[in-house]
Amino acid sequence: MSNYLNVLNGVLGRIDKIVSVDKYDLNGDGEWIRLEADDLDDSALYSAIAKKWGGTAGYINKFALLYCHTGDDSGVWLHFLSTPALRAEYRVGCFSVPTWE
Repeated sequence: MSNYLNVLNGVLGRIDKIVSVDKYDLNGDGEWIRLEADDLDDSALYSAIAKKWGGTAGYINKFALLYCHTGDDSGVWLHFLSTPALRAEYRVGCFSVPTWE
């Protein structure tokens, strides 16, 4: 578990160097993290992180950055695909989607 947290905290720390964000862990397990910035709307936040994705988390190949435009869970999300099963089910990279449905 400590390697899991080291990888996750490393990526979150690199995101904080791009833009200061508040982080909300959806289930308390570090898989889905909602990112919010006081001085940027979600679109600008997503763009700022996505521009530097390769050096932030892209090289690790275990994360997805998602910007969901509308709906109950709209916003910018960091998805930690920590297991081979998750990486088989979801794609790594940056994605902007209109809604989760």
